[in-house]
Amino acid sequence: MIDPLRFRSFYDLAPTRERLAQLIDFDRLNGGEVRLTIAATDLKTGDAVLFETQRDRVTLDHVMASCGFLPEFAALQIDGRWLGDGGLSMNAPFDPVLAEPVPLRLYVVDLFPRDGEAPTSLEAASERKSDLIMANQTYQRLGIGLAARQLKWQLERQGVPDDAIHLLSYRPGAEEAGPEKTFDFSAAAIAQRWRAGSLDMQQAQHAFRESDGIRLVRRGA
Repeated sequence: MIDPLRFRSFYDLAPTRERLAQLIDFDRLNGGEVRLTIAATDLKTGDAVLFETQRDRVTLDHVMASCGFLPEFAALQIDGRWLGDGGLSMNAPFDPVLAEPVPLRLYVVDLFPRDGEAPTSLEAASERKSDLIMANQTYQRLGIGLAARQLKWQLERQGVPDDAIHLLSYRPGAEEAGPEKTFDFSAAAIAQRWRAGSLDMQQAQHAFRESDGIRLVRRGA
């Protein structure tokens, strides 16, 4: 069989695959203790493809397929489908959670800020474009999904769910890699993101602005 994707990618993720194989206990991951959903995108149909530990046995191939952000990183073929990064169809795969028939305390962490400053340089313009493409997708899909969930509850239960839906927006520091921050996984960058996430979660408990039923957490950089 001829590989339909003769061009593979700019970068090789083989070291990432090797490292993840050392770090992840897939037996435990699939053991049911924690529910994990991995999103990928069918590159032929454009459809989102979800792999869930409640239903599927998630393997290293599924993880690597979700990293296939073309053209930088290669797609991967699983069950006859060429799959790429889940962000190409749904940057935050919260859909299975919204389908749960119980009141939710949901925290969606968006690594791309939807609101920000108008760019004043070519690099800033490139970064802002990436932020808006990803963040608007997440915000709009979350709003539509939440409205559909509330309508379903009203029709089936004659009421509305007692949900608290938070959308946390990560804001990179000035020292991060601008439009290349998507690919910056240095130790310093990861440490900063962990710290920012902890501070954002603390703020989410008491300071947010609500819009369309979504609690927007916008801590300063």
